[in-house]
Amino acid sequence: MLKHLWFAGAKRPATPLQFHVAIGGEIAAVHRMDLHLILTSEGKLFVKPIPPFLLDLAFCNINLHLQCPNSCACQGTPRKVALGFLYTYASPISSEADFHIANDKRLLPSRKDGTPIHWTDWKISYLRAHRNYGSLFRDNIAWVTASTVYVALVLTAMQVGLATEQLQGNTTFQRASYGFTVFAILGAYLRVWPGGVVGGFHSC
Repeated sequence: MLKHLWFAGAKRPATPLQFHVAIGGEIAAVHRMDLHLILTSEGKLFVKPIPPFLLDLAFCNINLHLQCPNSCACQGTPRKVALGFLYTYASPISSEADFHIANDKRLLPSRKDGTPIHWTDWKISYLRAHRNYGSLFRDNIAWVTASTVYVALVLTAMQVGLATEQLQGNTTFQRASYGFTVFAILGAYLRVWPGGVVGGFHSC
């Protein structure tokens, strides 16, 4: 079943809550995992609230073995399911506006003393741990690959055309080939260079 889900829609993060509300959508808390992040045709988004124990560091260290490396034999399905569920909140609650909407809809648990968690705690402790440039690269790898293949095919066709007698003396075709070649080189450079700079700052 999983390998056929791409027919239903593109693989991409969920829409931030504030954007969903801005376009007139409705957010409904539902305690059913099978309805989590399901969007109806009427614009209602079902979201399963986060259970309090999943944000309890002591519980997670004991039961989900968060301190162990991924290669450890103790890592199993419960840990993957729990972290996967938490990851689904990284995009819907990615700003302070999203955070306040989530609190209003009772999607986030309270602290042990009954007070709500703060935006700073969510941003530093939970959000930062699940958003990285690796996931950003994976989300954009499809269009990067498609554009690279397209450019390679066009450059190959132009190279073949320049090798023919009919097009060797065609000034217009030669100028077009030159311009597209420069565009392809600059395009590849601009795709790689910002990622390298951002990645360098991120690792510091």
